[in-house]
Amino acid sequence: MSAGGQAFATPSQVVFLEQDGSPGVAWRAEVTAAWLQVEPERGTAPSRIAVGIRGASVPVAAGTQTSDVVIRIGSGPGATVRVVHVTLNVLGRNSQPPFGFFDVPAGNITLTNEPVRLFGWALDDIAATDVEVCRDCTPEEIPGPGCSDTSKALMGHAIFIDGARPDVVAAFPATPRNTFSSWSFPIDPADIPRSRGPLAIYAIAHDVDGHATLLGTRTVTVDAVARTQGRWPRRYLAMLVATVVVLLAFHALIGLCCLRRKGRTALSSGDAASRVSRFEWLAVTTVMTVFLLFNGFRLGGGLRYDELYTASRFVIGVPLWKAAASIGVFNNHIAYSLLAGLSVRLLGSAEWAVRLPALLLGAATVFMLWRLARMLFDGPTALGAAALLAVSPFFAEWSRSARGYTGLAVMTLISTHAFLLLARSGSRRAAAVHTGSTVLAIYFHLYGAWLLVVQYACYAVLVLRARWSTGRTSGIGDRGMRQMWVGFPLIGFLALLLYVPVILPLIHVALARGRAPLVAAFPWDVYRAMLGEPAWPLAAGAGAVALVGLARLWRQRLAFACVILLLTVPMGTMWLLVRPADLYPRFFVFAAPLLLSLIAGGVFAAFTRVRTRRSVAATVAVLVPATAVAVVLLARWLGADLSYAPDPGYREALRRPVDDRAAAFAIGGDSEMFRYYLGPQMAVLYFAADLDARLREFPRVVVAYHNMSWNSQYDREMLSLLRRRCRADDRGAVTMFRCD
Repeated sequence: MSAGGQAFATPSQVVFLEQDGSPGVAWRAEVTAAWLQVEPERGTAPSRIAVGIRGASVPVAAGTQTSDVVIRIGSGPGATVRVVHVTLNVLGRNSQPPFGFFDVPAGNITLTNEPVRLFGWALDDIAATDVEVCRDCTPEEIPGPGCSDTSKALMGHAIFIDGARPDVVAAFPATPRNTFSSWSFPIDPADIPRSRGPLAIYAIAHDVDGHATLLGTRTVTVDAVARTQGRWPRRYLAMLVATVVVLLAFHALIGLCCLRRKGRTALSSGDAASRVSRFEWLAVTTVMTVFLLFNGFRLGGGLRYDELYTASRFVIGVPLWKAAASIGVFNNHIAYSLLAGLSVRLLGSAEWAVRLPALLLGAATVFMLWRLARMLFDGPTALGAAALLAVSPFFAEWSRSARGYTGLAVMTLISTHAFLLLARSGSRRAAAVHTGSTVLAIYFHLYGAWLLVVQYACYAVLVLRARWSTGRTSGIGDRGMRQMWVGFPLIGFLALLLYVPVILPLIHVALARGRAPLVAAFPWDVYRAMLGEPAWPLAAGAGAVALVGLARLWRQRLAFACVILLLTVPMGTMWLLVRPADLYPRFFVFAAPLLLSLIAGGVFAAFTRVRTRRSVAATVAVLVPATAVAVVLLARWLGADLSYAPDPGYREALRRPVDDRAAAFAIGGDSEMFRYYLGPQMAVLYFAADLDARLREFPRVVVAYHNMSWNSQYDREMLSLLRRRCRADDRGAVTMFRCD
């Protein structure tokens, strides 16, 4: 430290009493000089001990003194004694500026795709406190604070790493904090402006008493060509373009061969054309209201993994344009991220505000199922289907989740309803609704593309059948045929246009994720998930009832084909042929309303037979088992809904165990998303040296470790360091460490 005038001292240095064997062993520290202090003086292992100077007791005369800190661990005969030797060097009035070097990289830097780390070392006769990394300003920039020069822009502050430079320790054995001399700083290509050519960067060391020293400079160039070369699998993009060209050629062939063919239509529409009674309006409004109230009060649970990933990366504090242009392991349901972004801007960033769009889309799905089932069956069946969907635990779960599944579900129903209406009437309004809803279904979730595949397959088969089979009904009116011929390529173009900002990352992620082995029971798992995980006899009974409902659609061939293909083709193709690494029942939530409409159709089939005066025996044979299955399912679902408790998610796991004066950090897989709960000041650490530096720098530290299967060796090294030095609290996938 310096003597006379204003005094500057080396900051307290940290000694770690690490855990070895059973934690909780008591210790106490003793000092042998009045100018030496230890905080704390006693505790239990693991602990951090700050060894520093007691300012009022420092000798005024310049010179060197030594003393010891004696640490007694345990008690009785088995007690252990450790001694920390301390040297105090009192300087004169004038201290020296810091010194050091900018070591790595040795020459100028060319950035391509990956960040580059800068390394060097810095020491001072009292203490080097900071290394600023600066760069030249571009003409349009206004320099901020730091860098001691109006022509430079601050890029950031390097971190000091303990024990990384034994050569510096050997060269300067008497210099304070010589083991803590190594510094490191990462440069990301995104940090370098593209508006001009190479930039100079500077490493500037600062010491505790205000001196600054330039450690070195480098020239940085961003190689824009190298950044793009080899980054994306262009051959797969070429295959995508070729596929689109072939499909357009096939579509043009259909137009040339078939658009001038006038065919008869064979469409019926249930009760779609009948007037809706006041009672029916009141009933469906009541069902929607109960659904909203029952689930609305349950939006406040902690965010789960995918929700937290969505909220932190694509919603909270993220510009809308960035949410639309970002993708991460298929976790960005872009349309939902945009809606949630608007919601939090209006209502705040609480969990319920992030989830509110999903609930509103879920209520819209209940309403649209009523409309579609009314077109396919009749009024009572439609109300029954809406009621079943409103109490379905599977659907309710995703109506309370900040994801885009209910958006996909409602757009699937709107698109299917508009497609069938367009086939019958050919109205421009139906065509516009069909185009818009199908595009939005794809924008909510990529599995919405199956709508386009299934509907186009139905359209192409029926049109070709009408062209080549004389006297057959086409299933599509002449006007509807022309509207669809324009509508389908327009849907593909608009969907592709919306995904242009993320198309290359999507291809890259899809190829990188790989394929999964075939799981034979997957279709059965999806089916049972949609029914709330019932036992197999009840699931089989519900399937039989659904088949009865499907039989009611037989005369509506186009509707029959659409429903059965939407229930089977997407799941069958993904399960048998594509087999992506990520394949879950929730991806097929859009099919759940259709399945429930068939179950309702099967239950109300008996009442239809009564209305048409069919045989009593046949009526009873259908009514009794179908009603029994429906009642048991309904009872199970109501019980599950009434006993539902909000999932605590990550909120409880990330509850900070100390006050807000603690520095918060996170490590492990996708730990960046923990900022939602730990606050914007939370920093993510990637290396054990960085963690060690933070543990020495801050008196109180909270670290959240995210235990994921893809954690790296560096994550595990940090976990090992934390387990030795801090107290752990395991909370599911998150372990919270308190270090104070």
